[in-house]
Amino acid sequence: MLIGSLALMGFPFLTGFYSKDVILEVAFAKYDIVSFFAYVLGISAAFFTAFYSIRLLFLTFLSGPSGYHSVIIGAHESPWQMSLPLGILVFPSLFIG
Repeated sequence: MLIGSLALMGFPFLTGFYSKDVILEVAFAKYDIVSFFAYVLGISAAFFTAFYSIRLLFLTFLSGPSGYHSVIIGAHESPWQMSLPLGILVFPSLFIG
């Protein structure tokens, strides 16, 4: 979850960094009002993505549970069929970028 959130935020040397960098660089390289507007929207979208990703990590892993006790008792780890694709996706996110 941490690696996926960092890649989504555009953390340097992860895959999300390069894709965000290219998109914002192309938008900034054109000198007209539409591309400047696209650049500003892209920067604000990257900021809000980082904001909600950090909030997600904090509320999921660092704060106490805020649900009903009966729901929290039934919580369990995901089965291997759900964890395997996430584990496989970690490597491209780390090493392809």
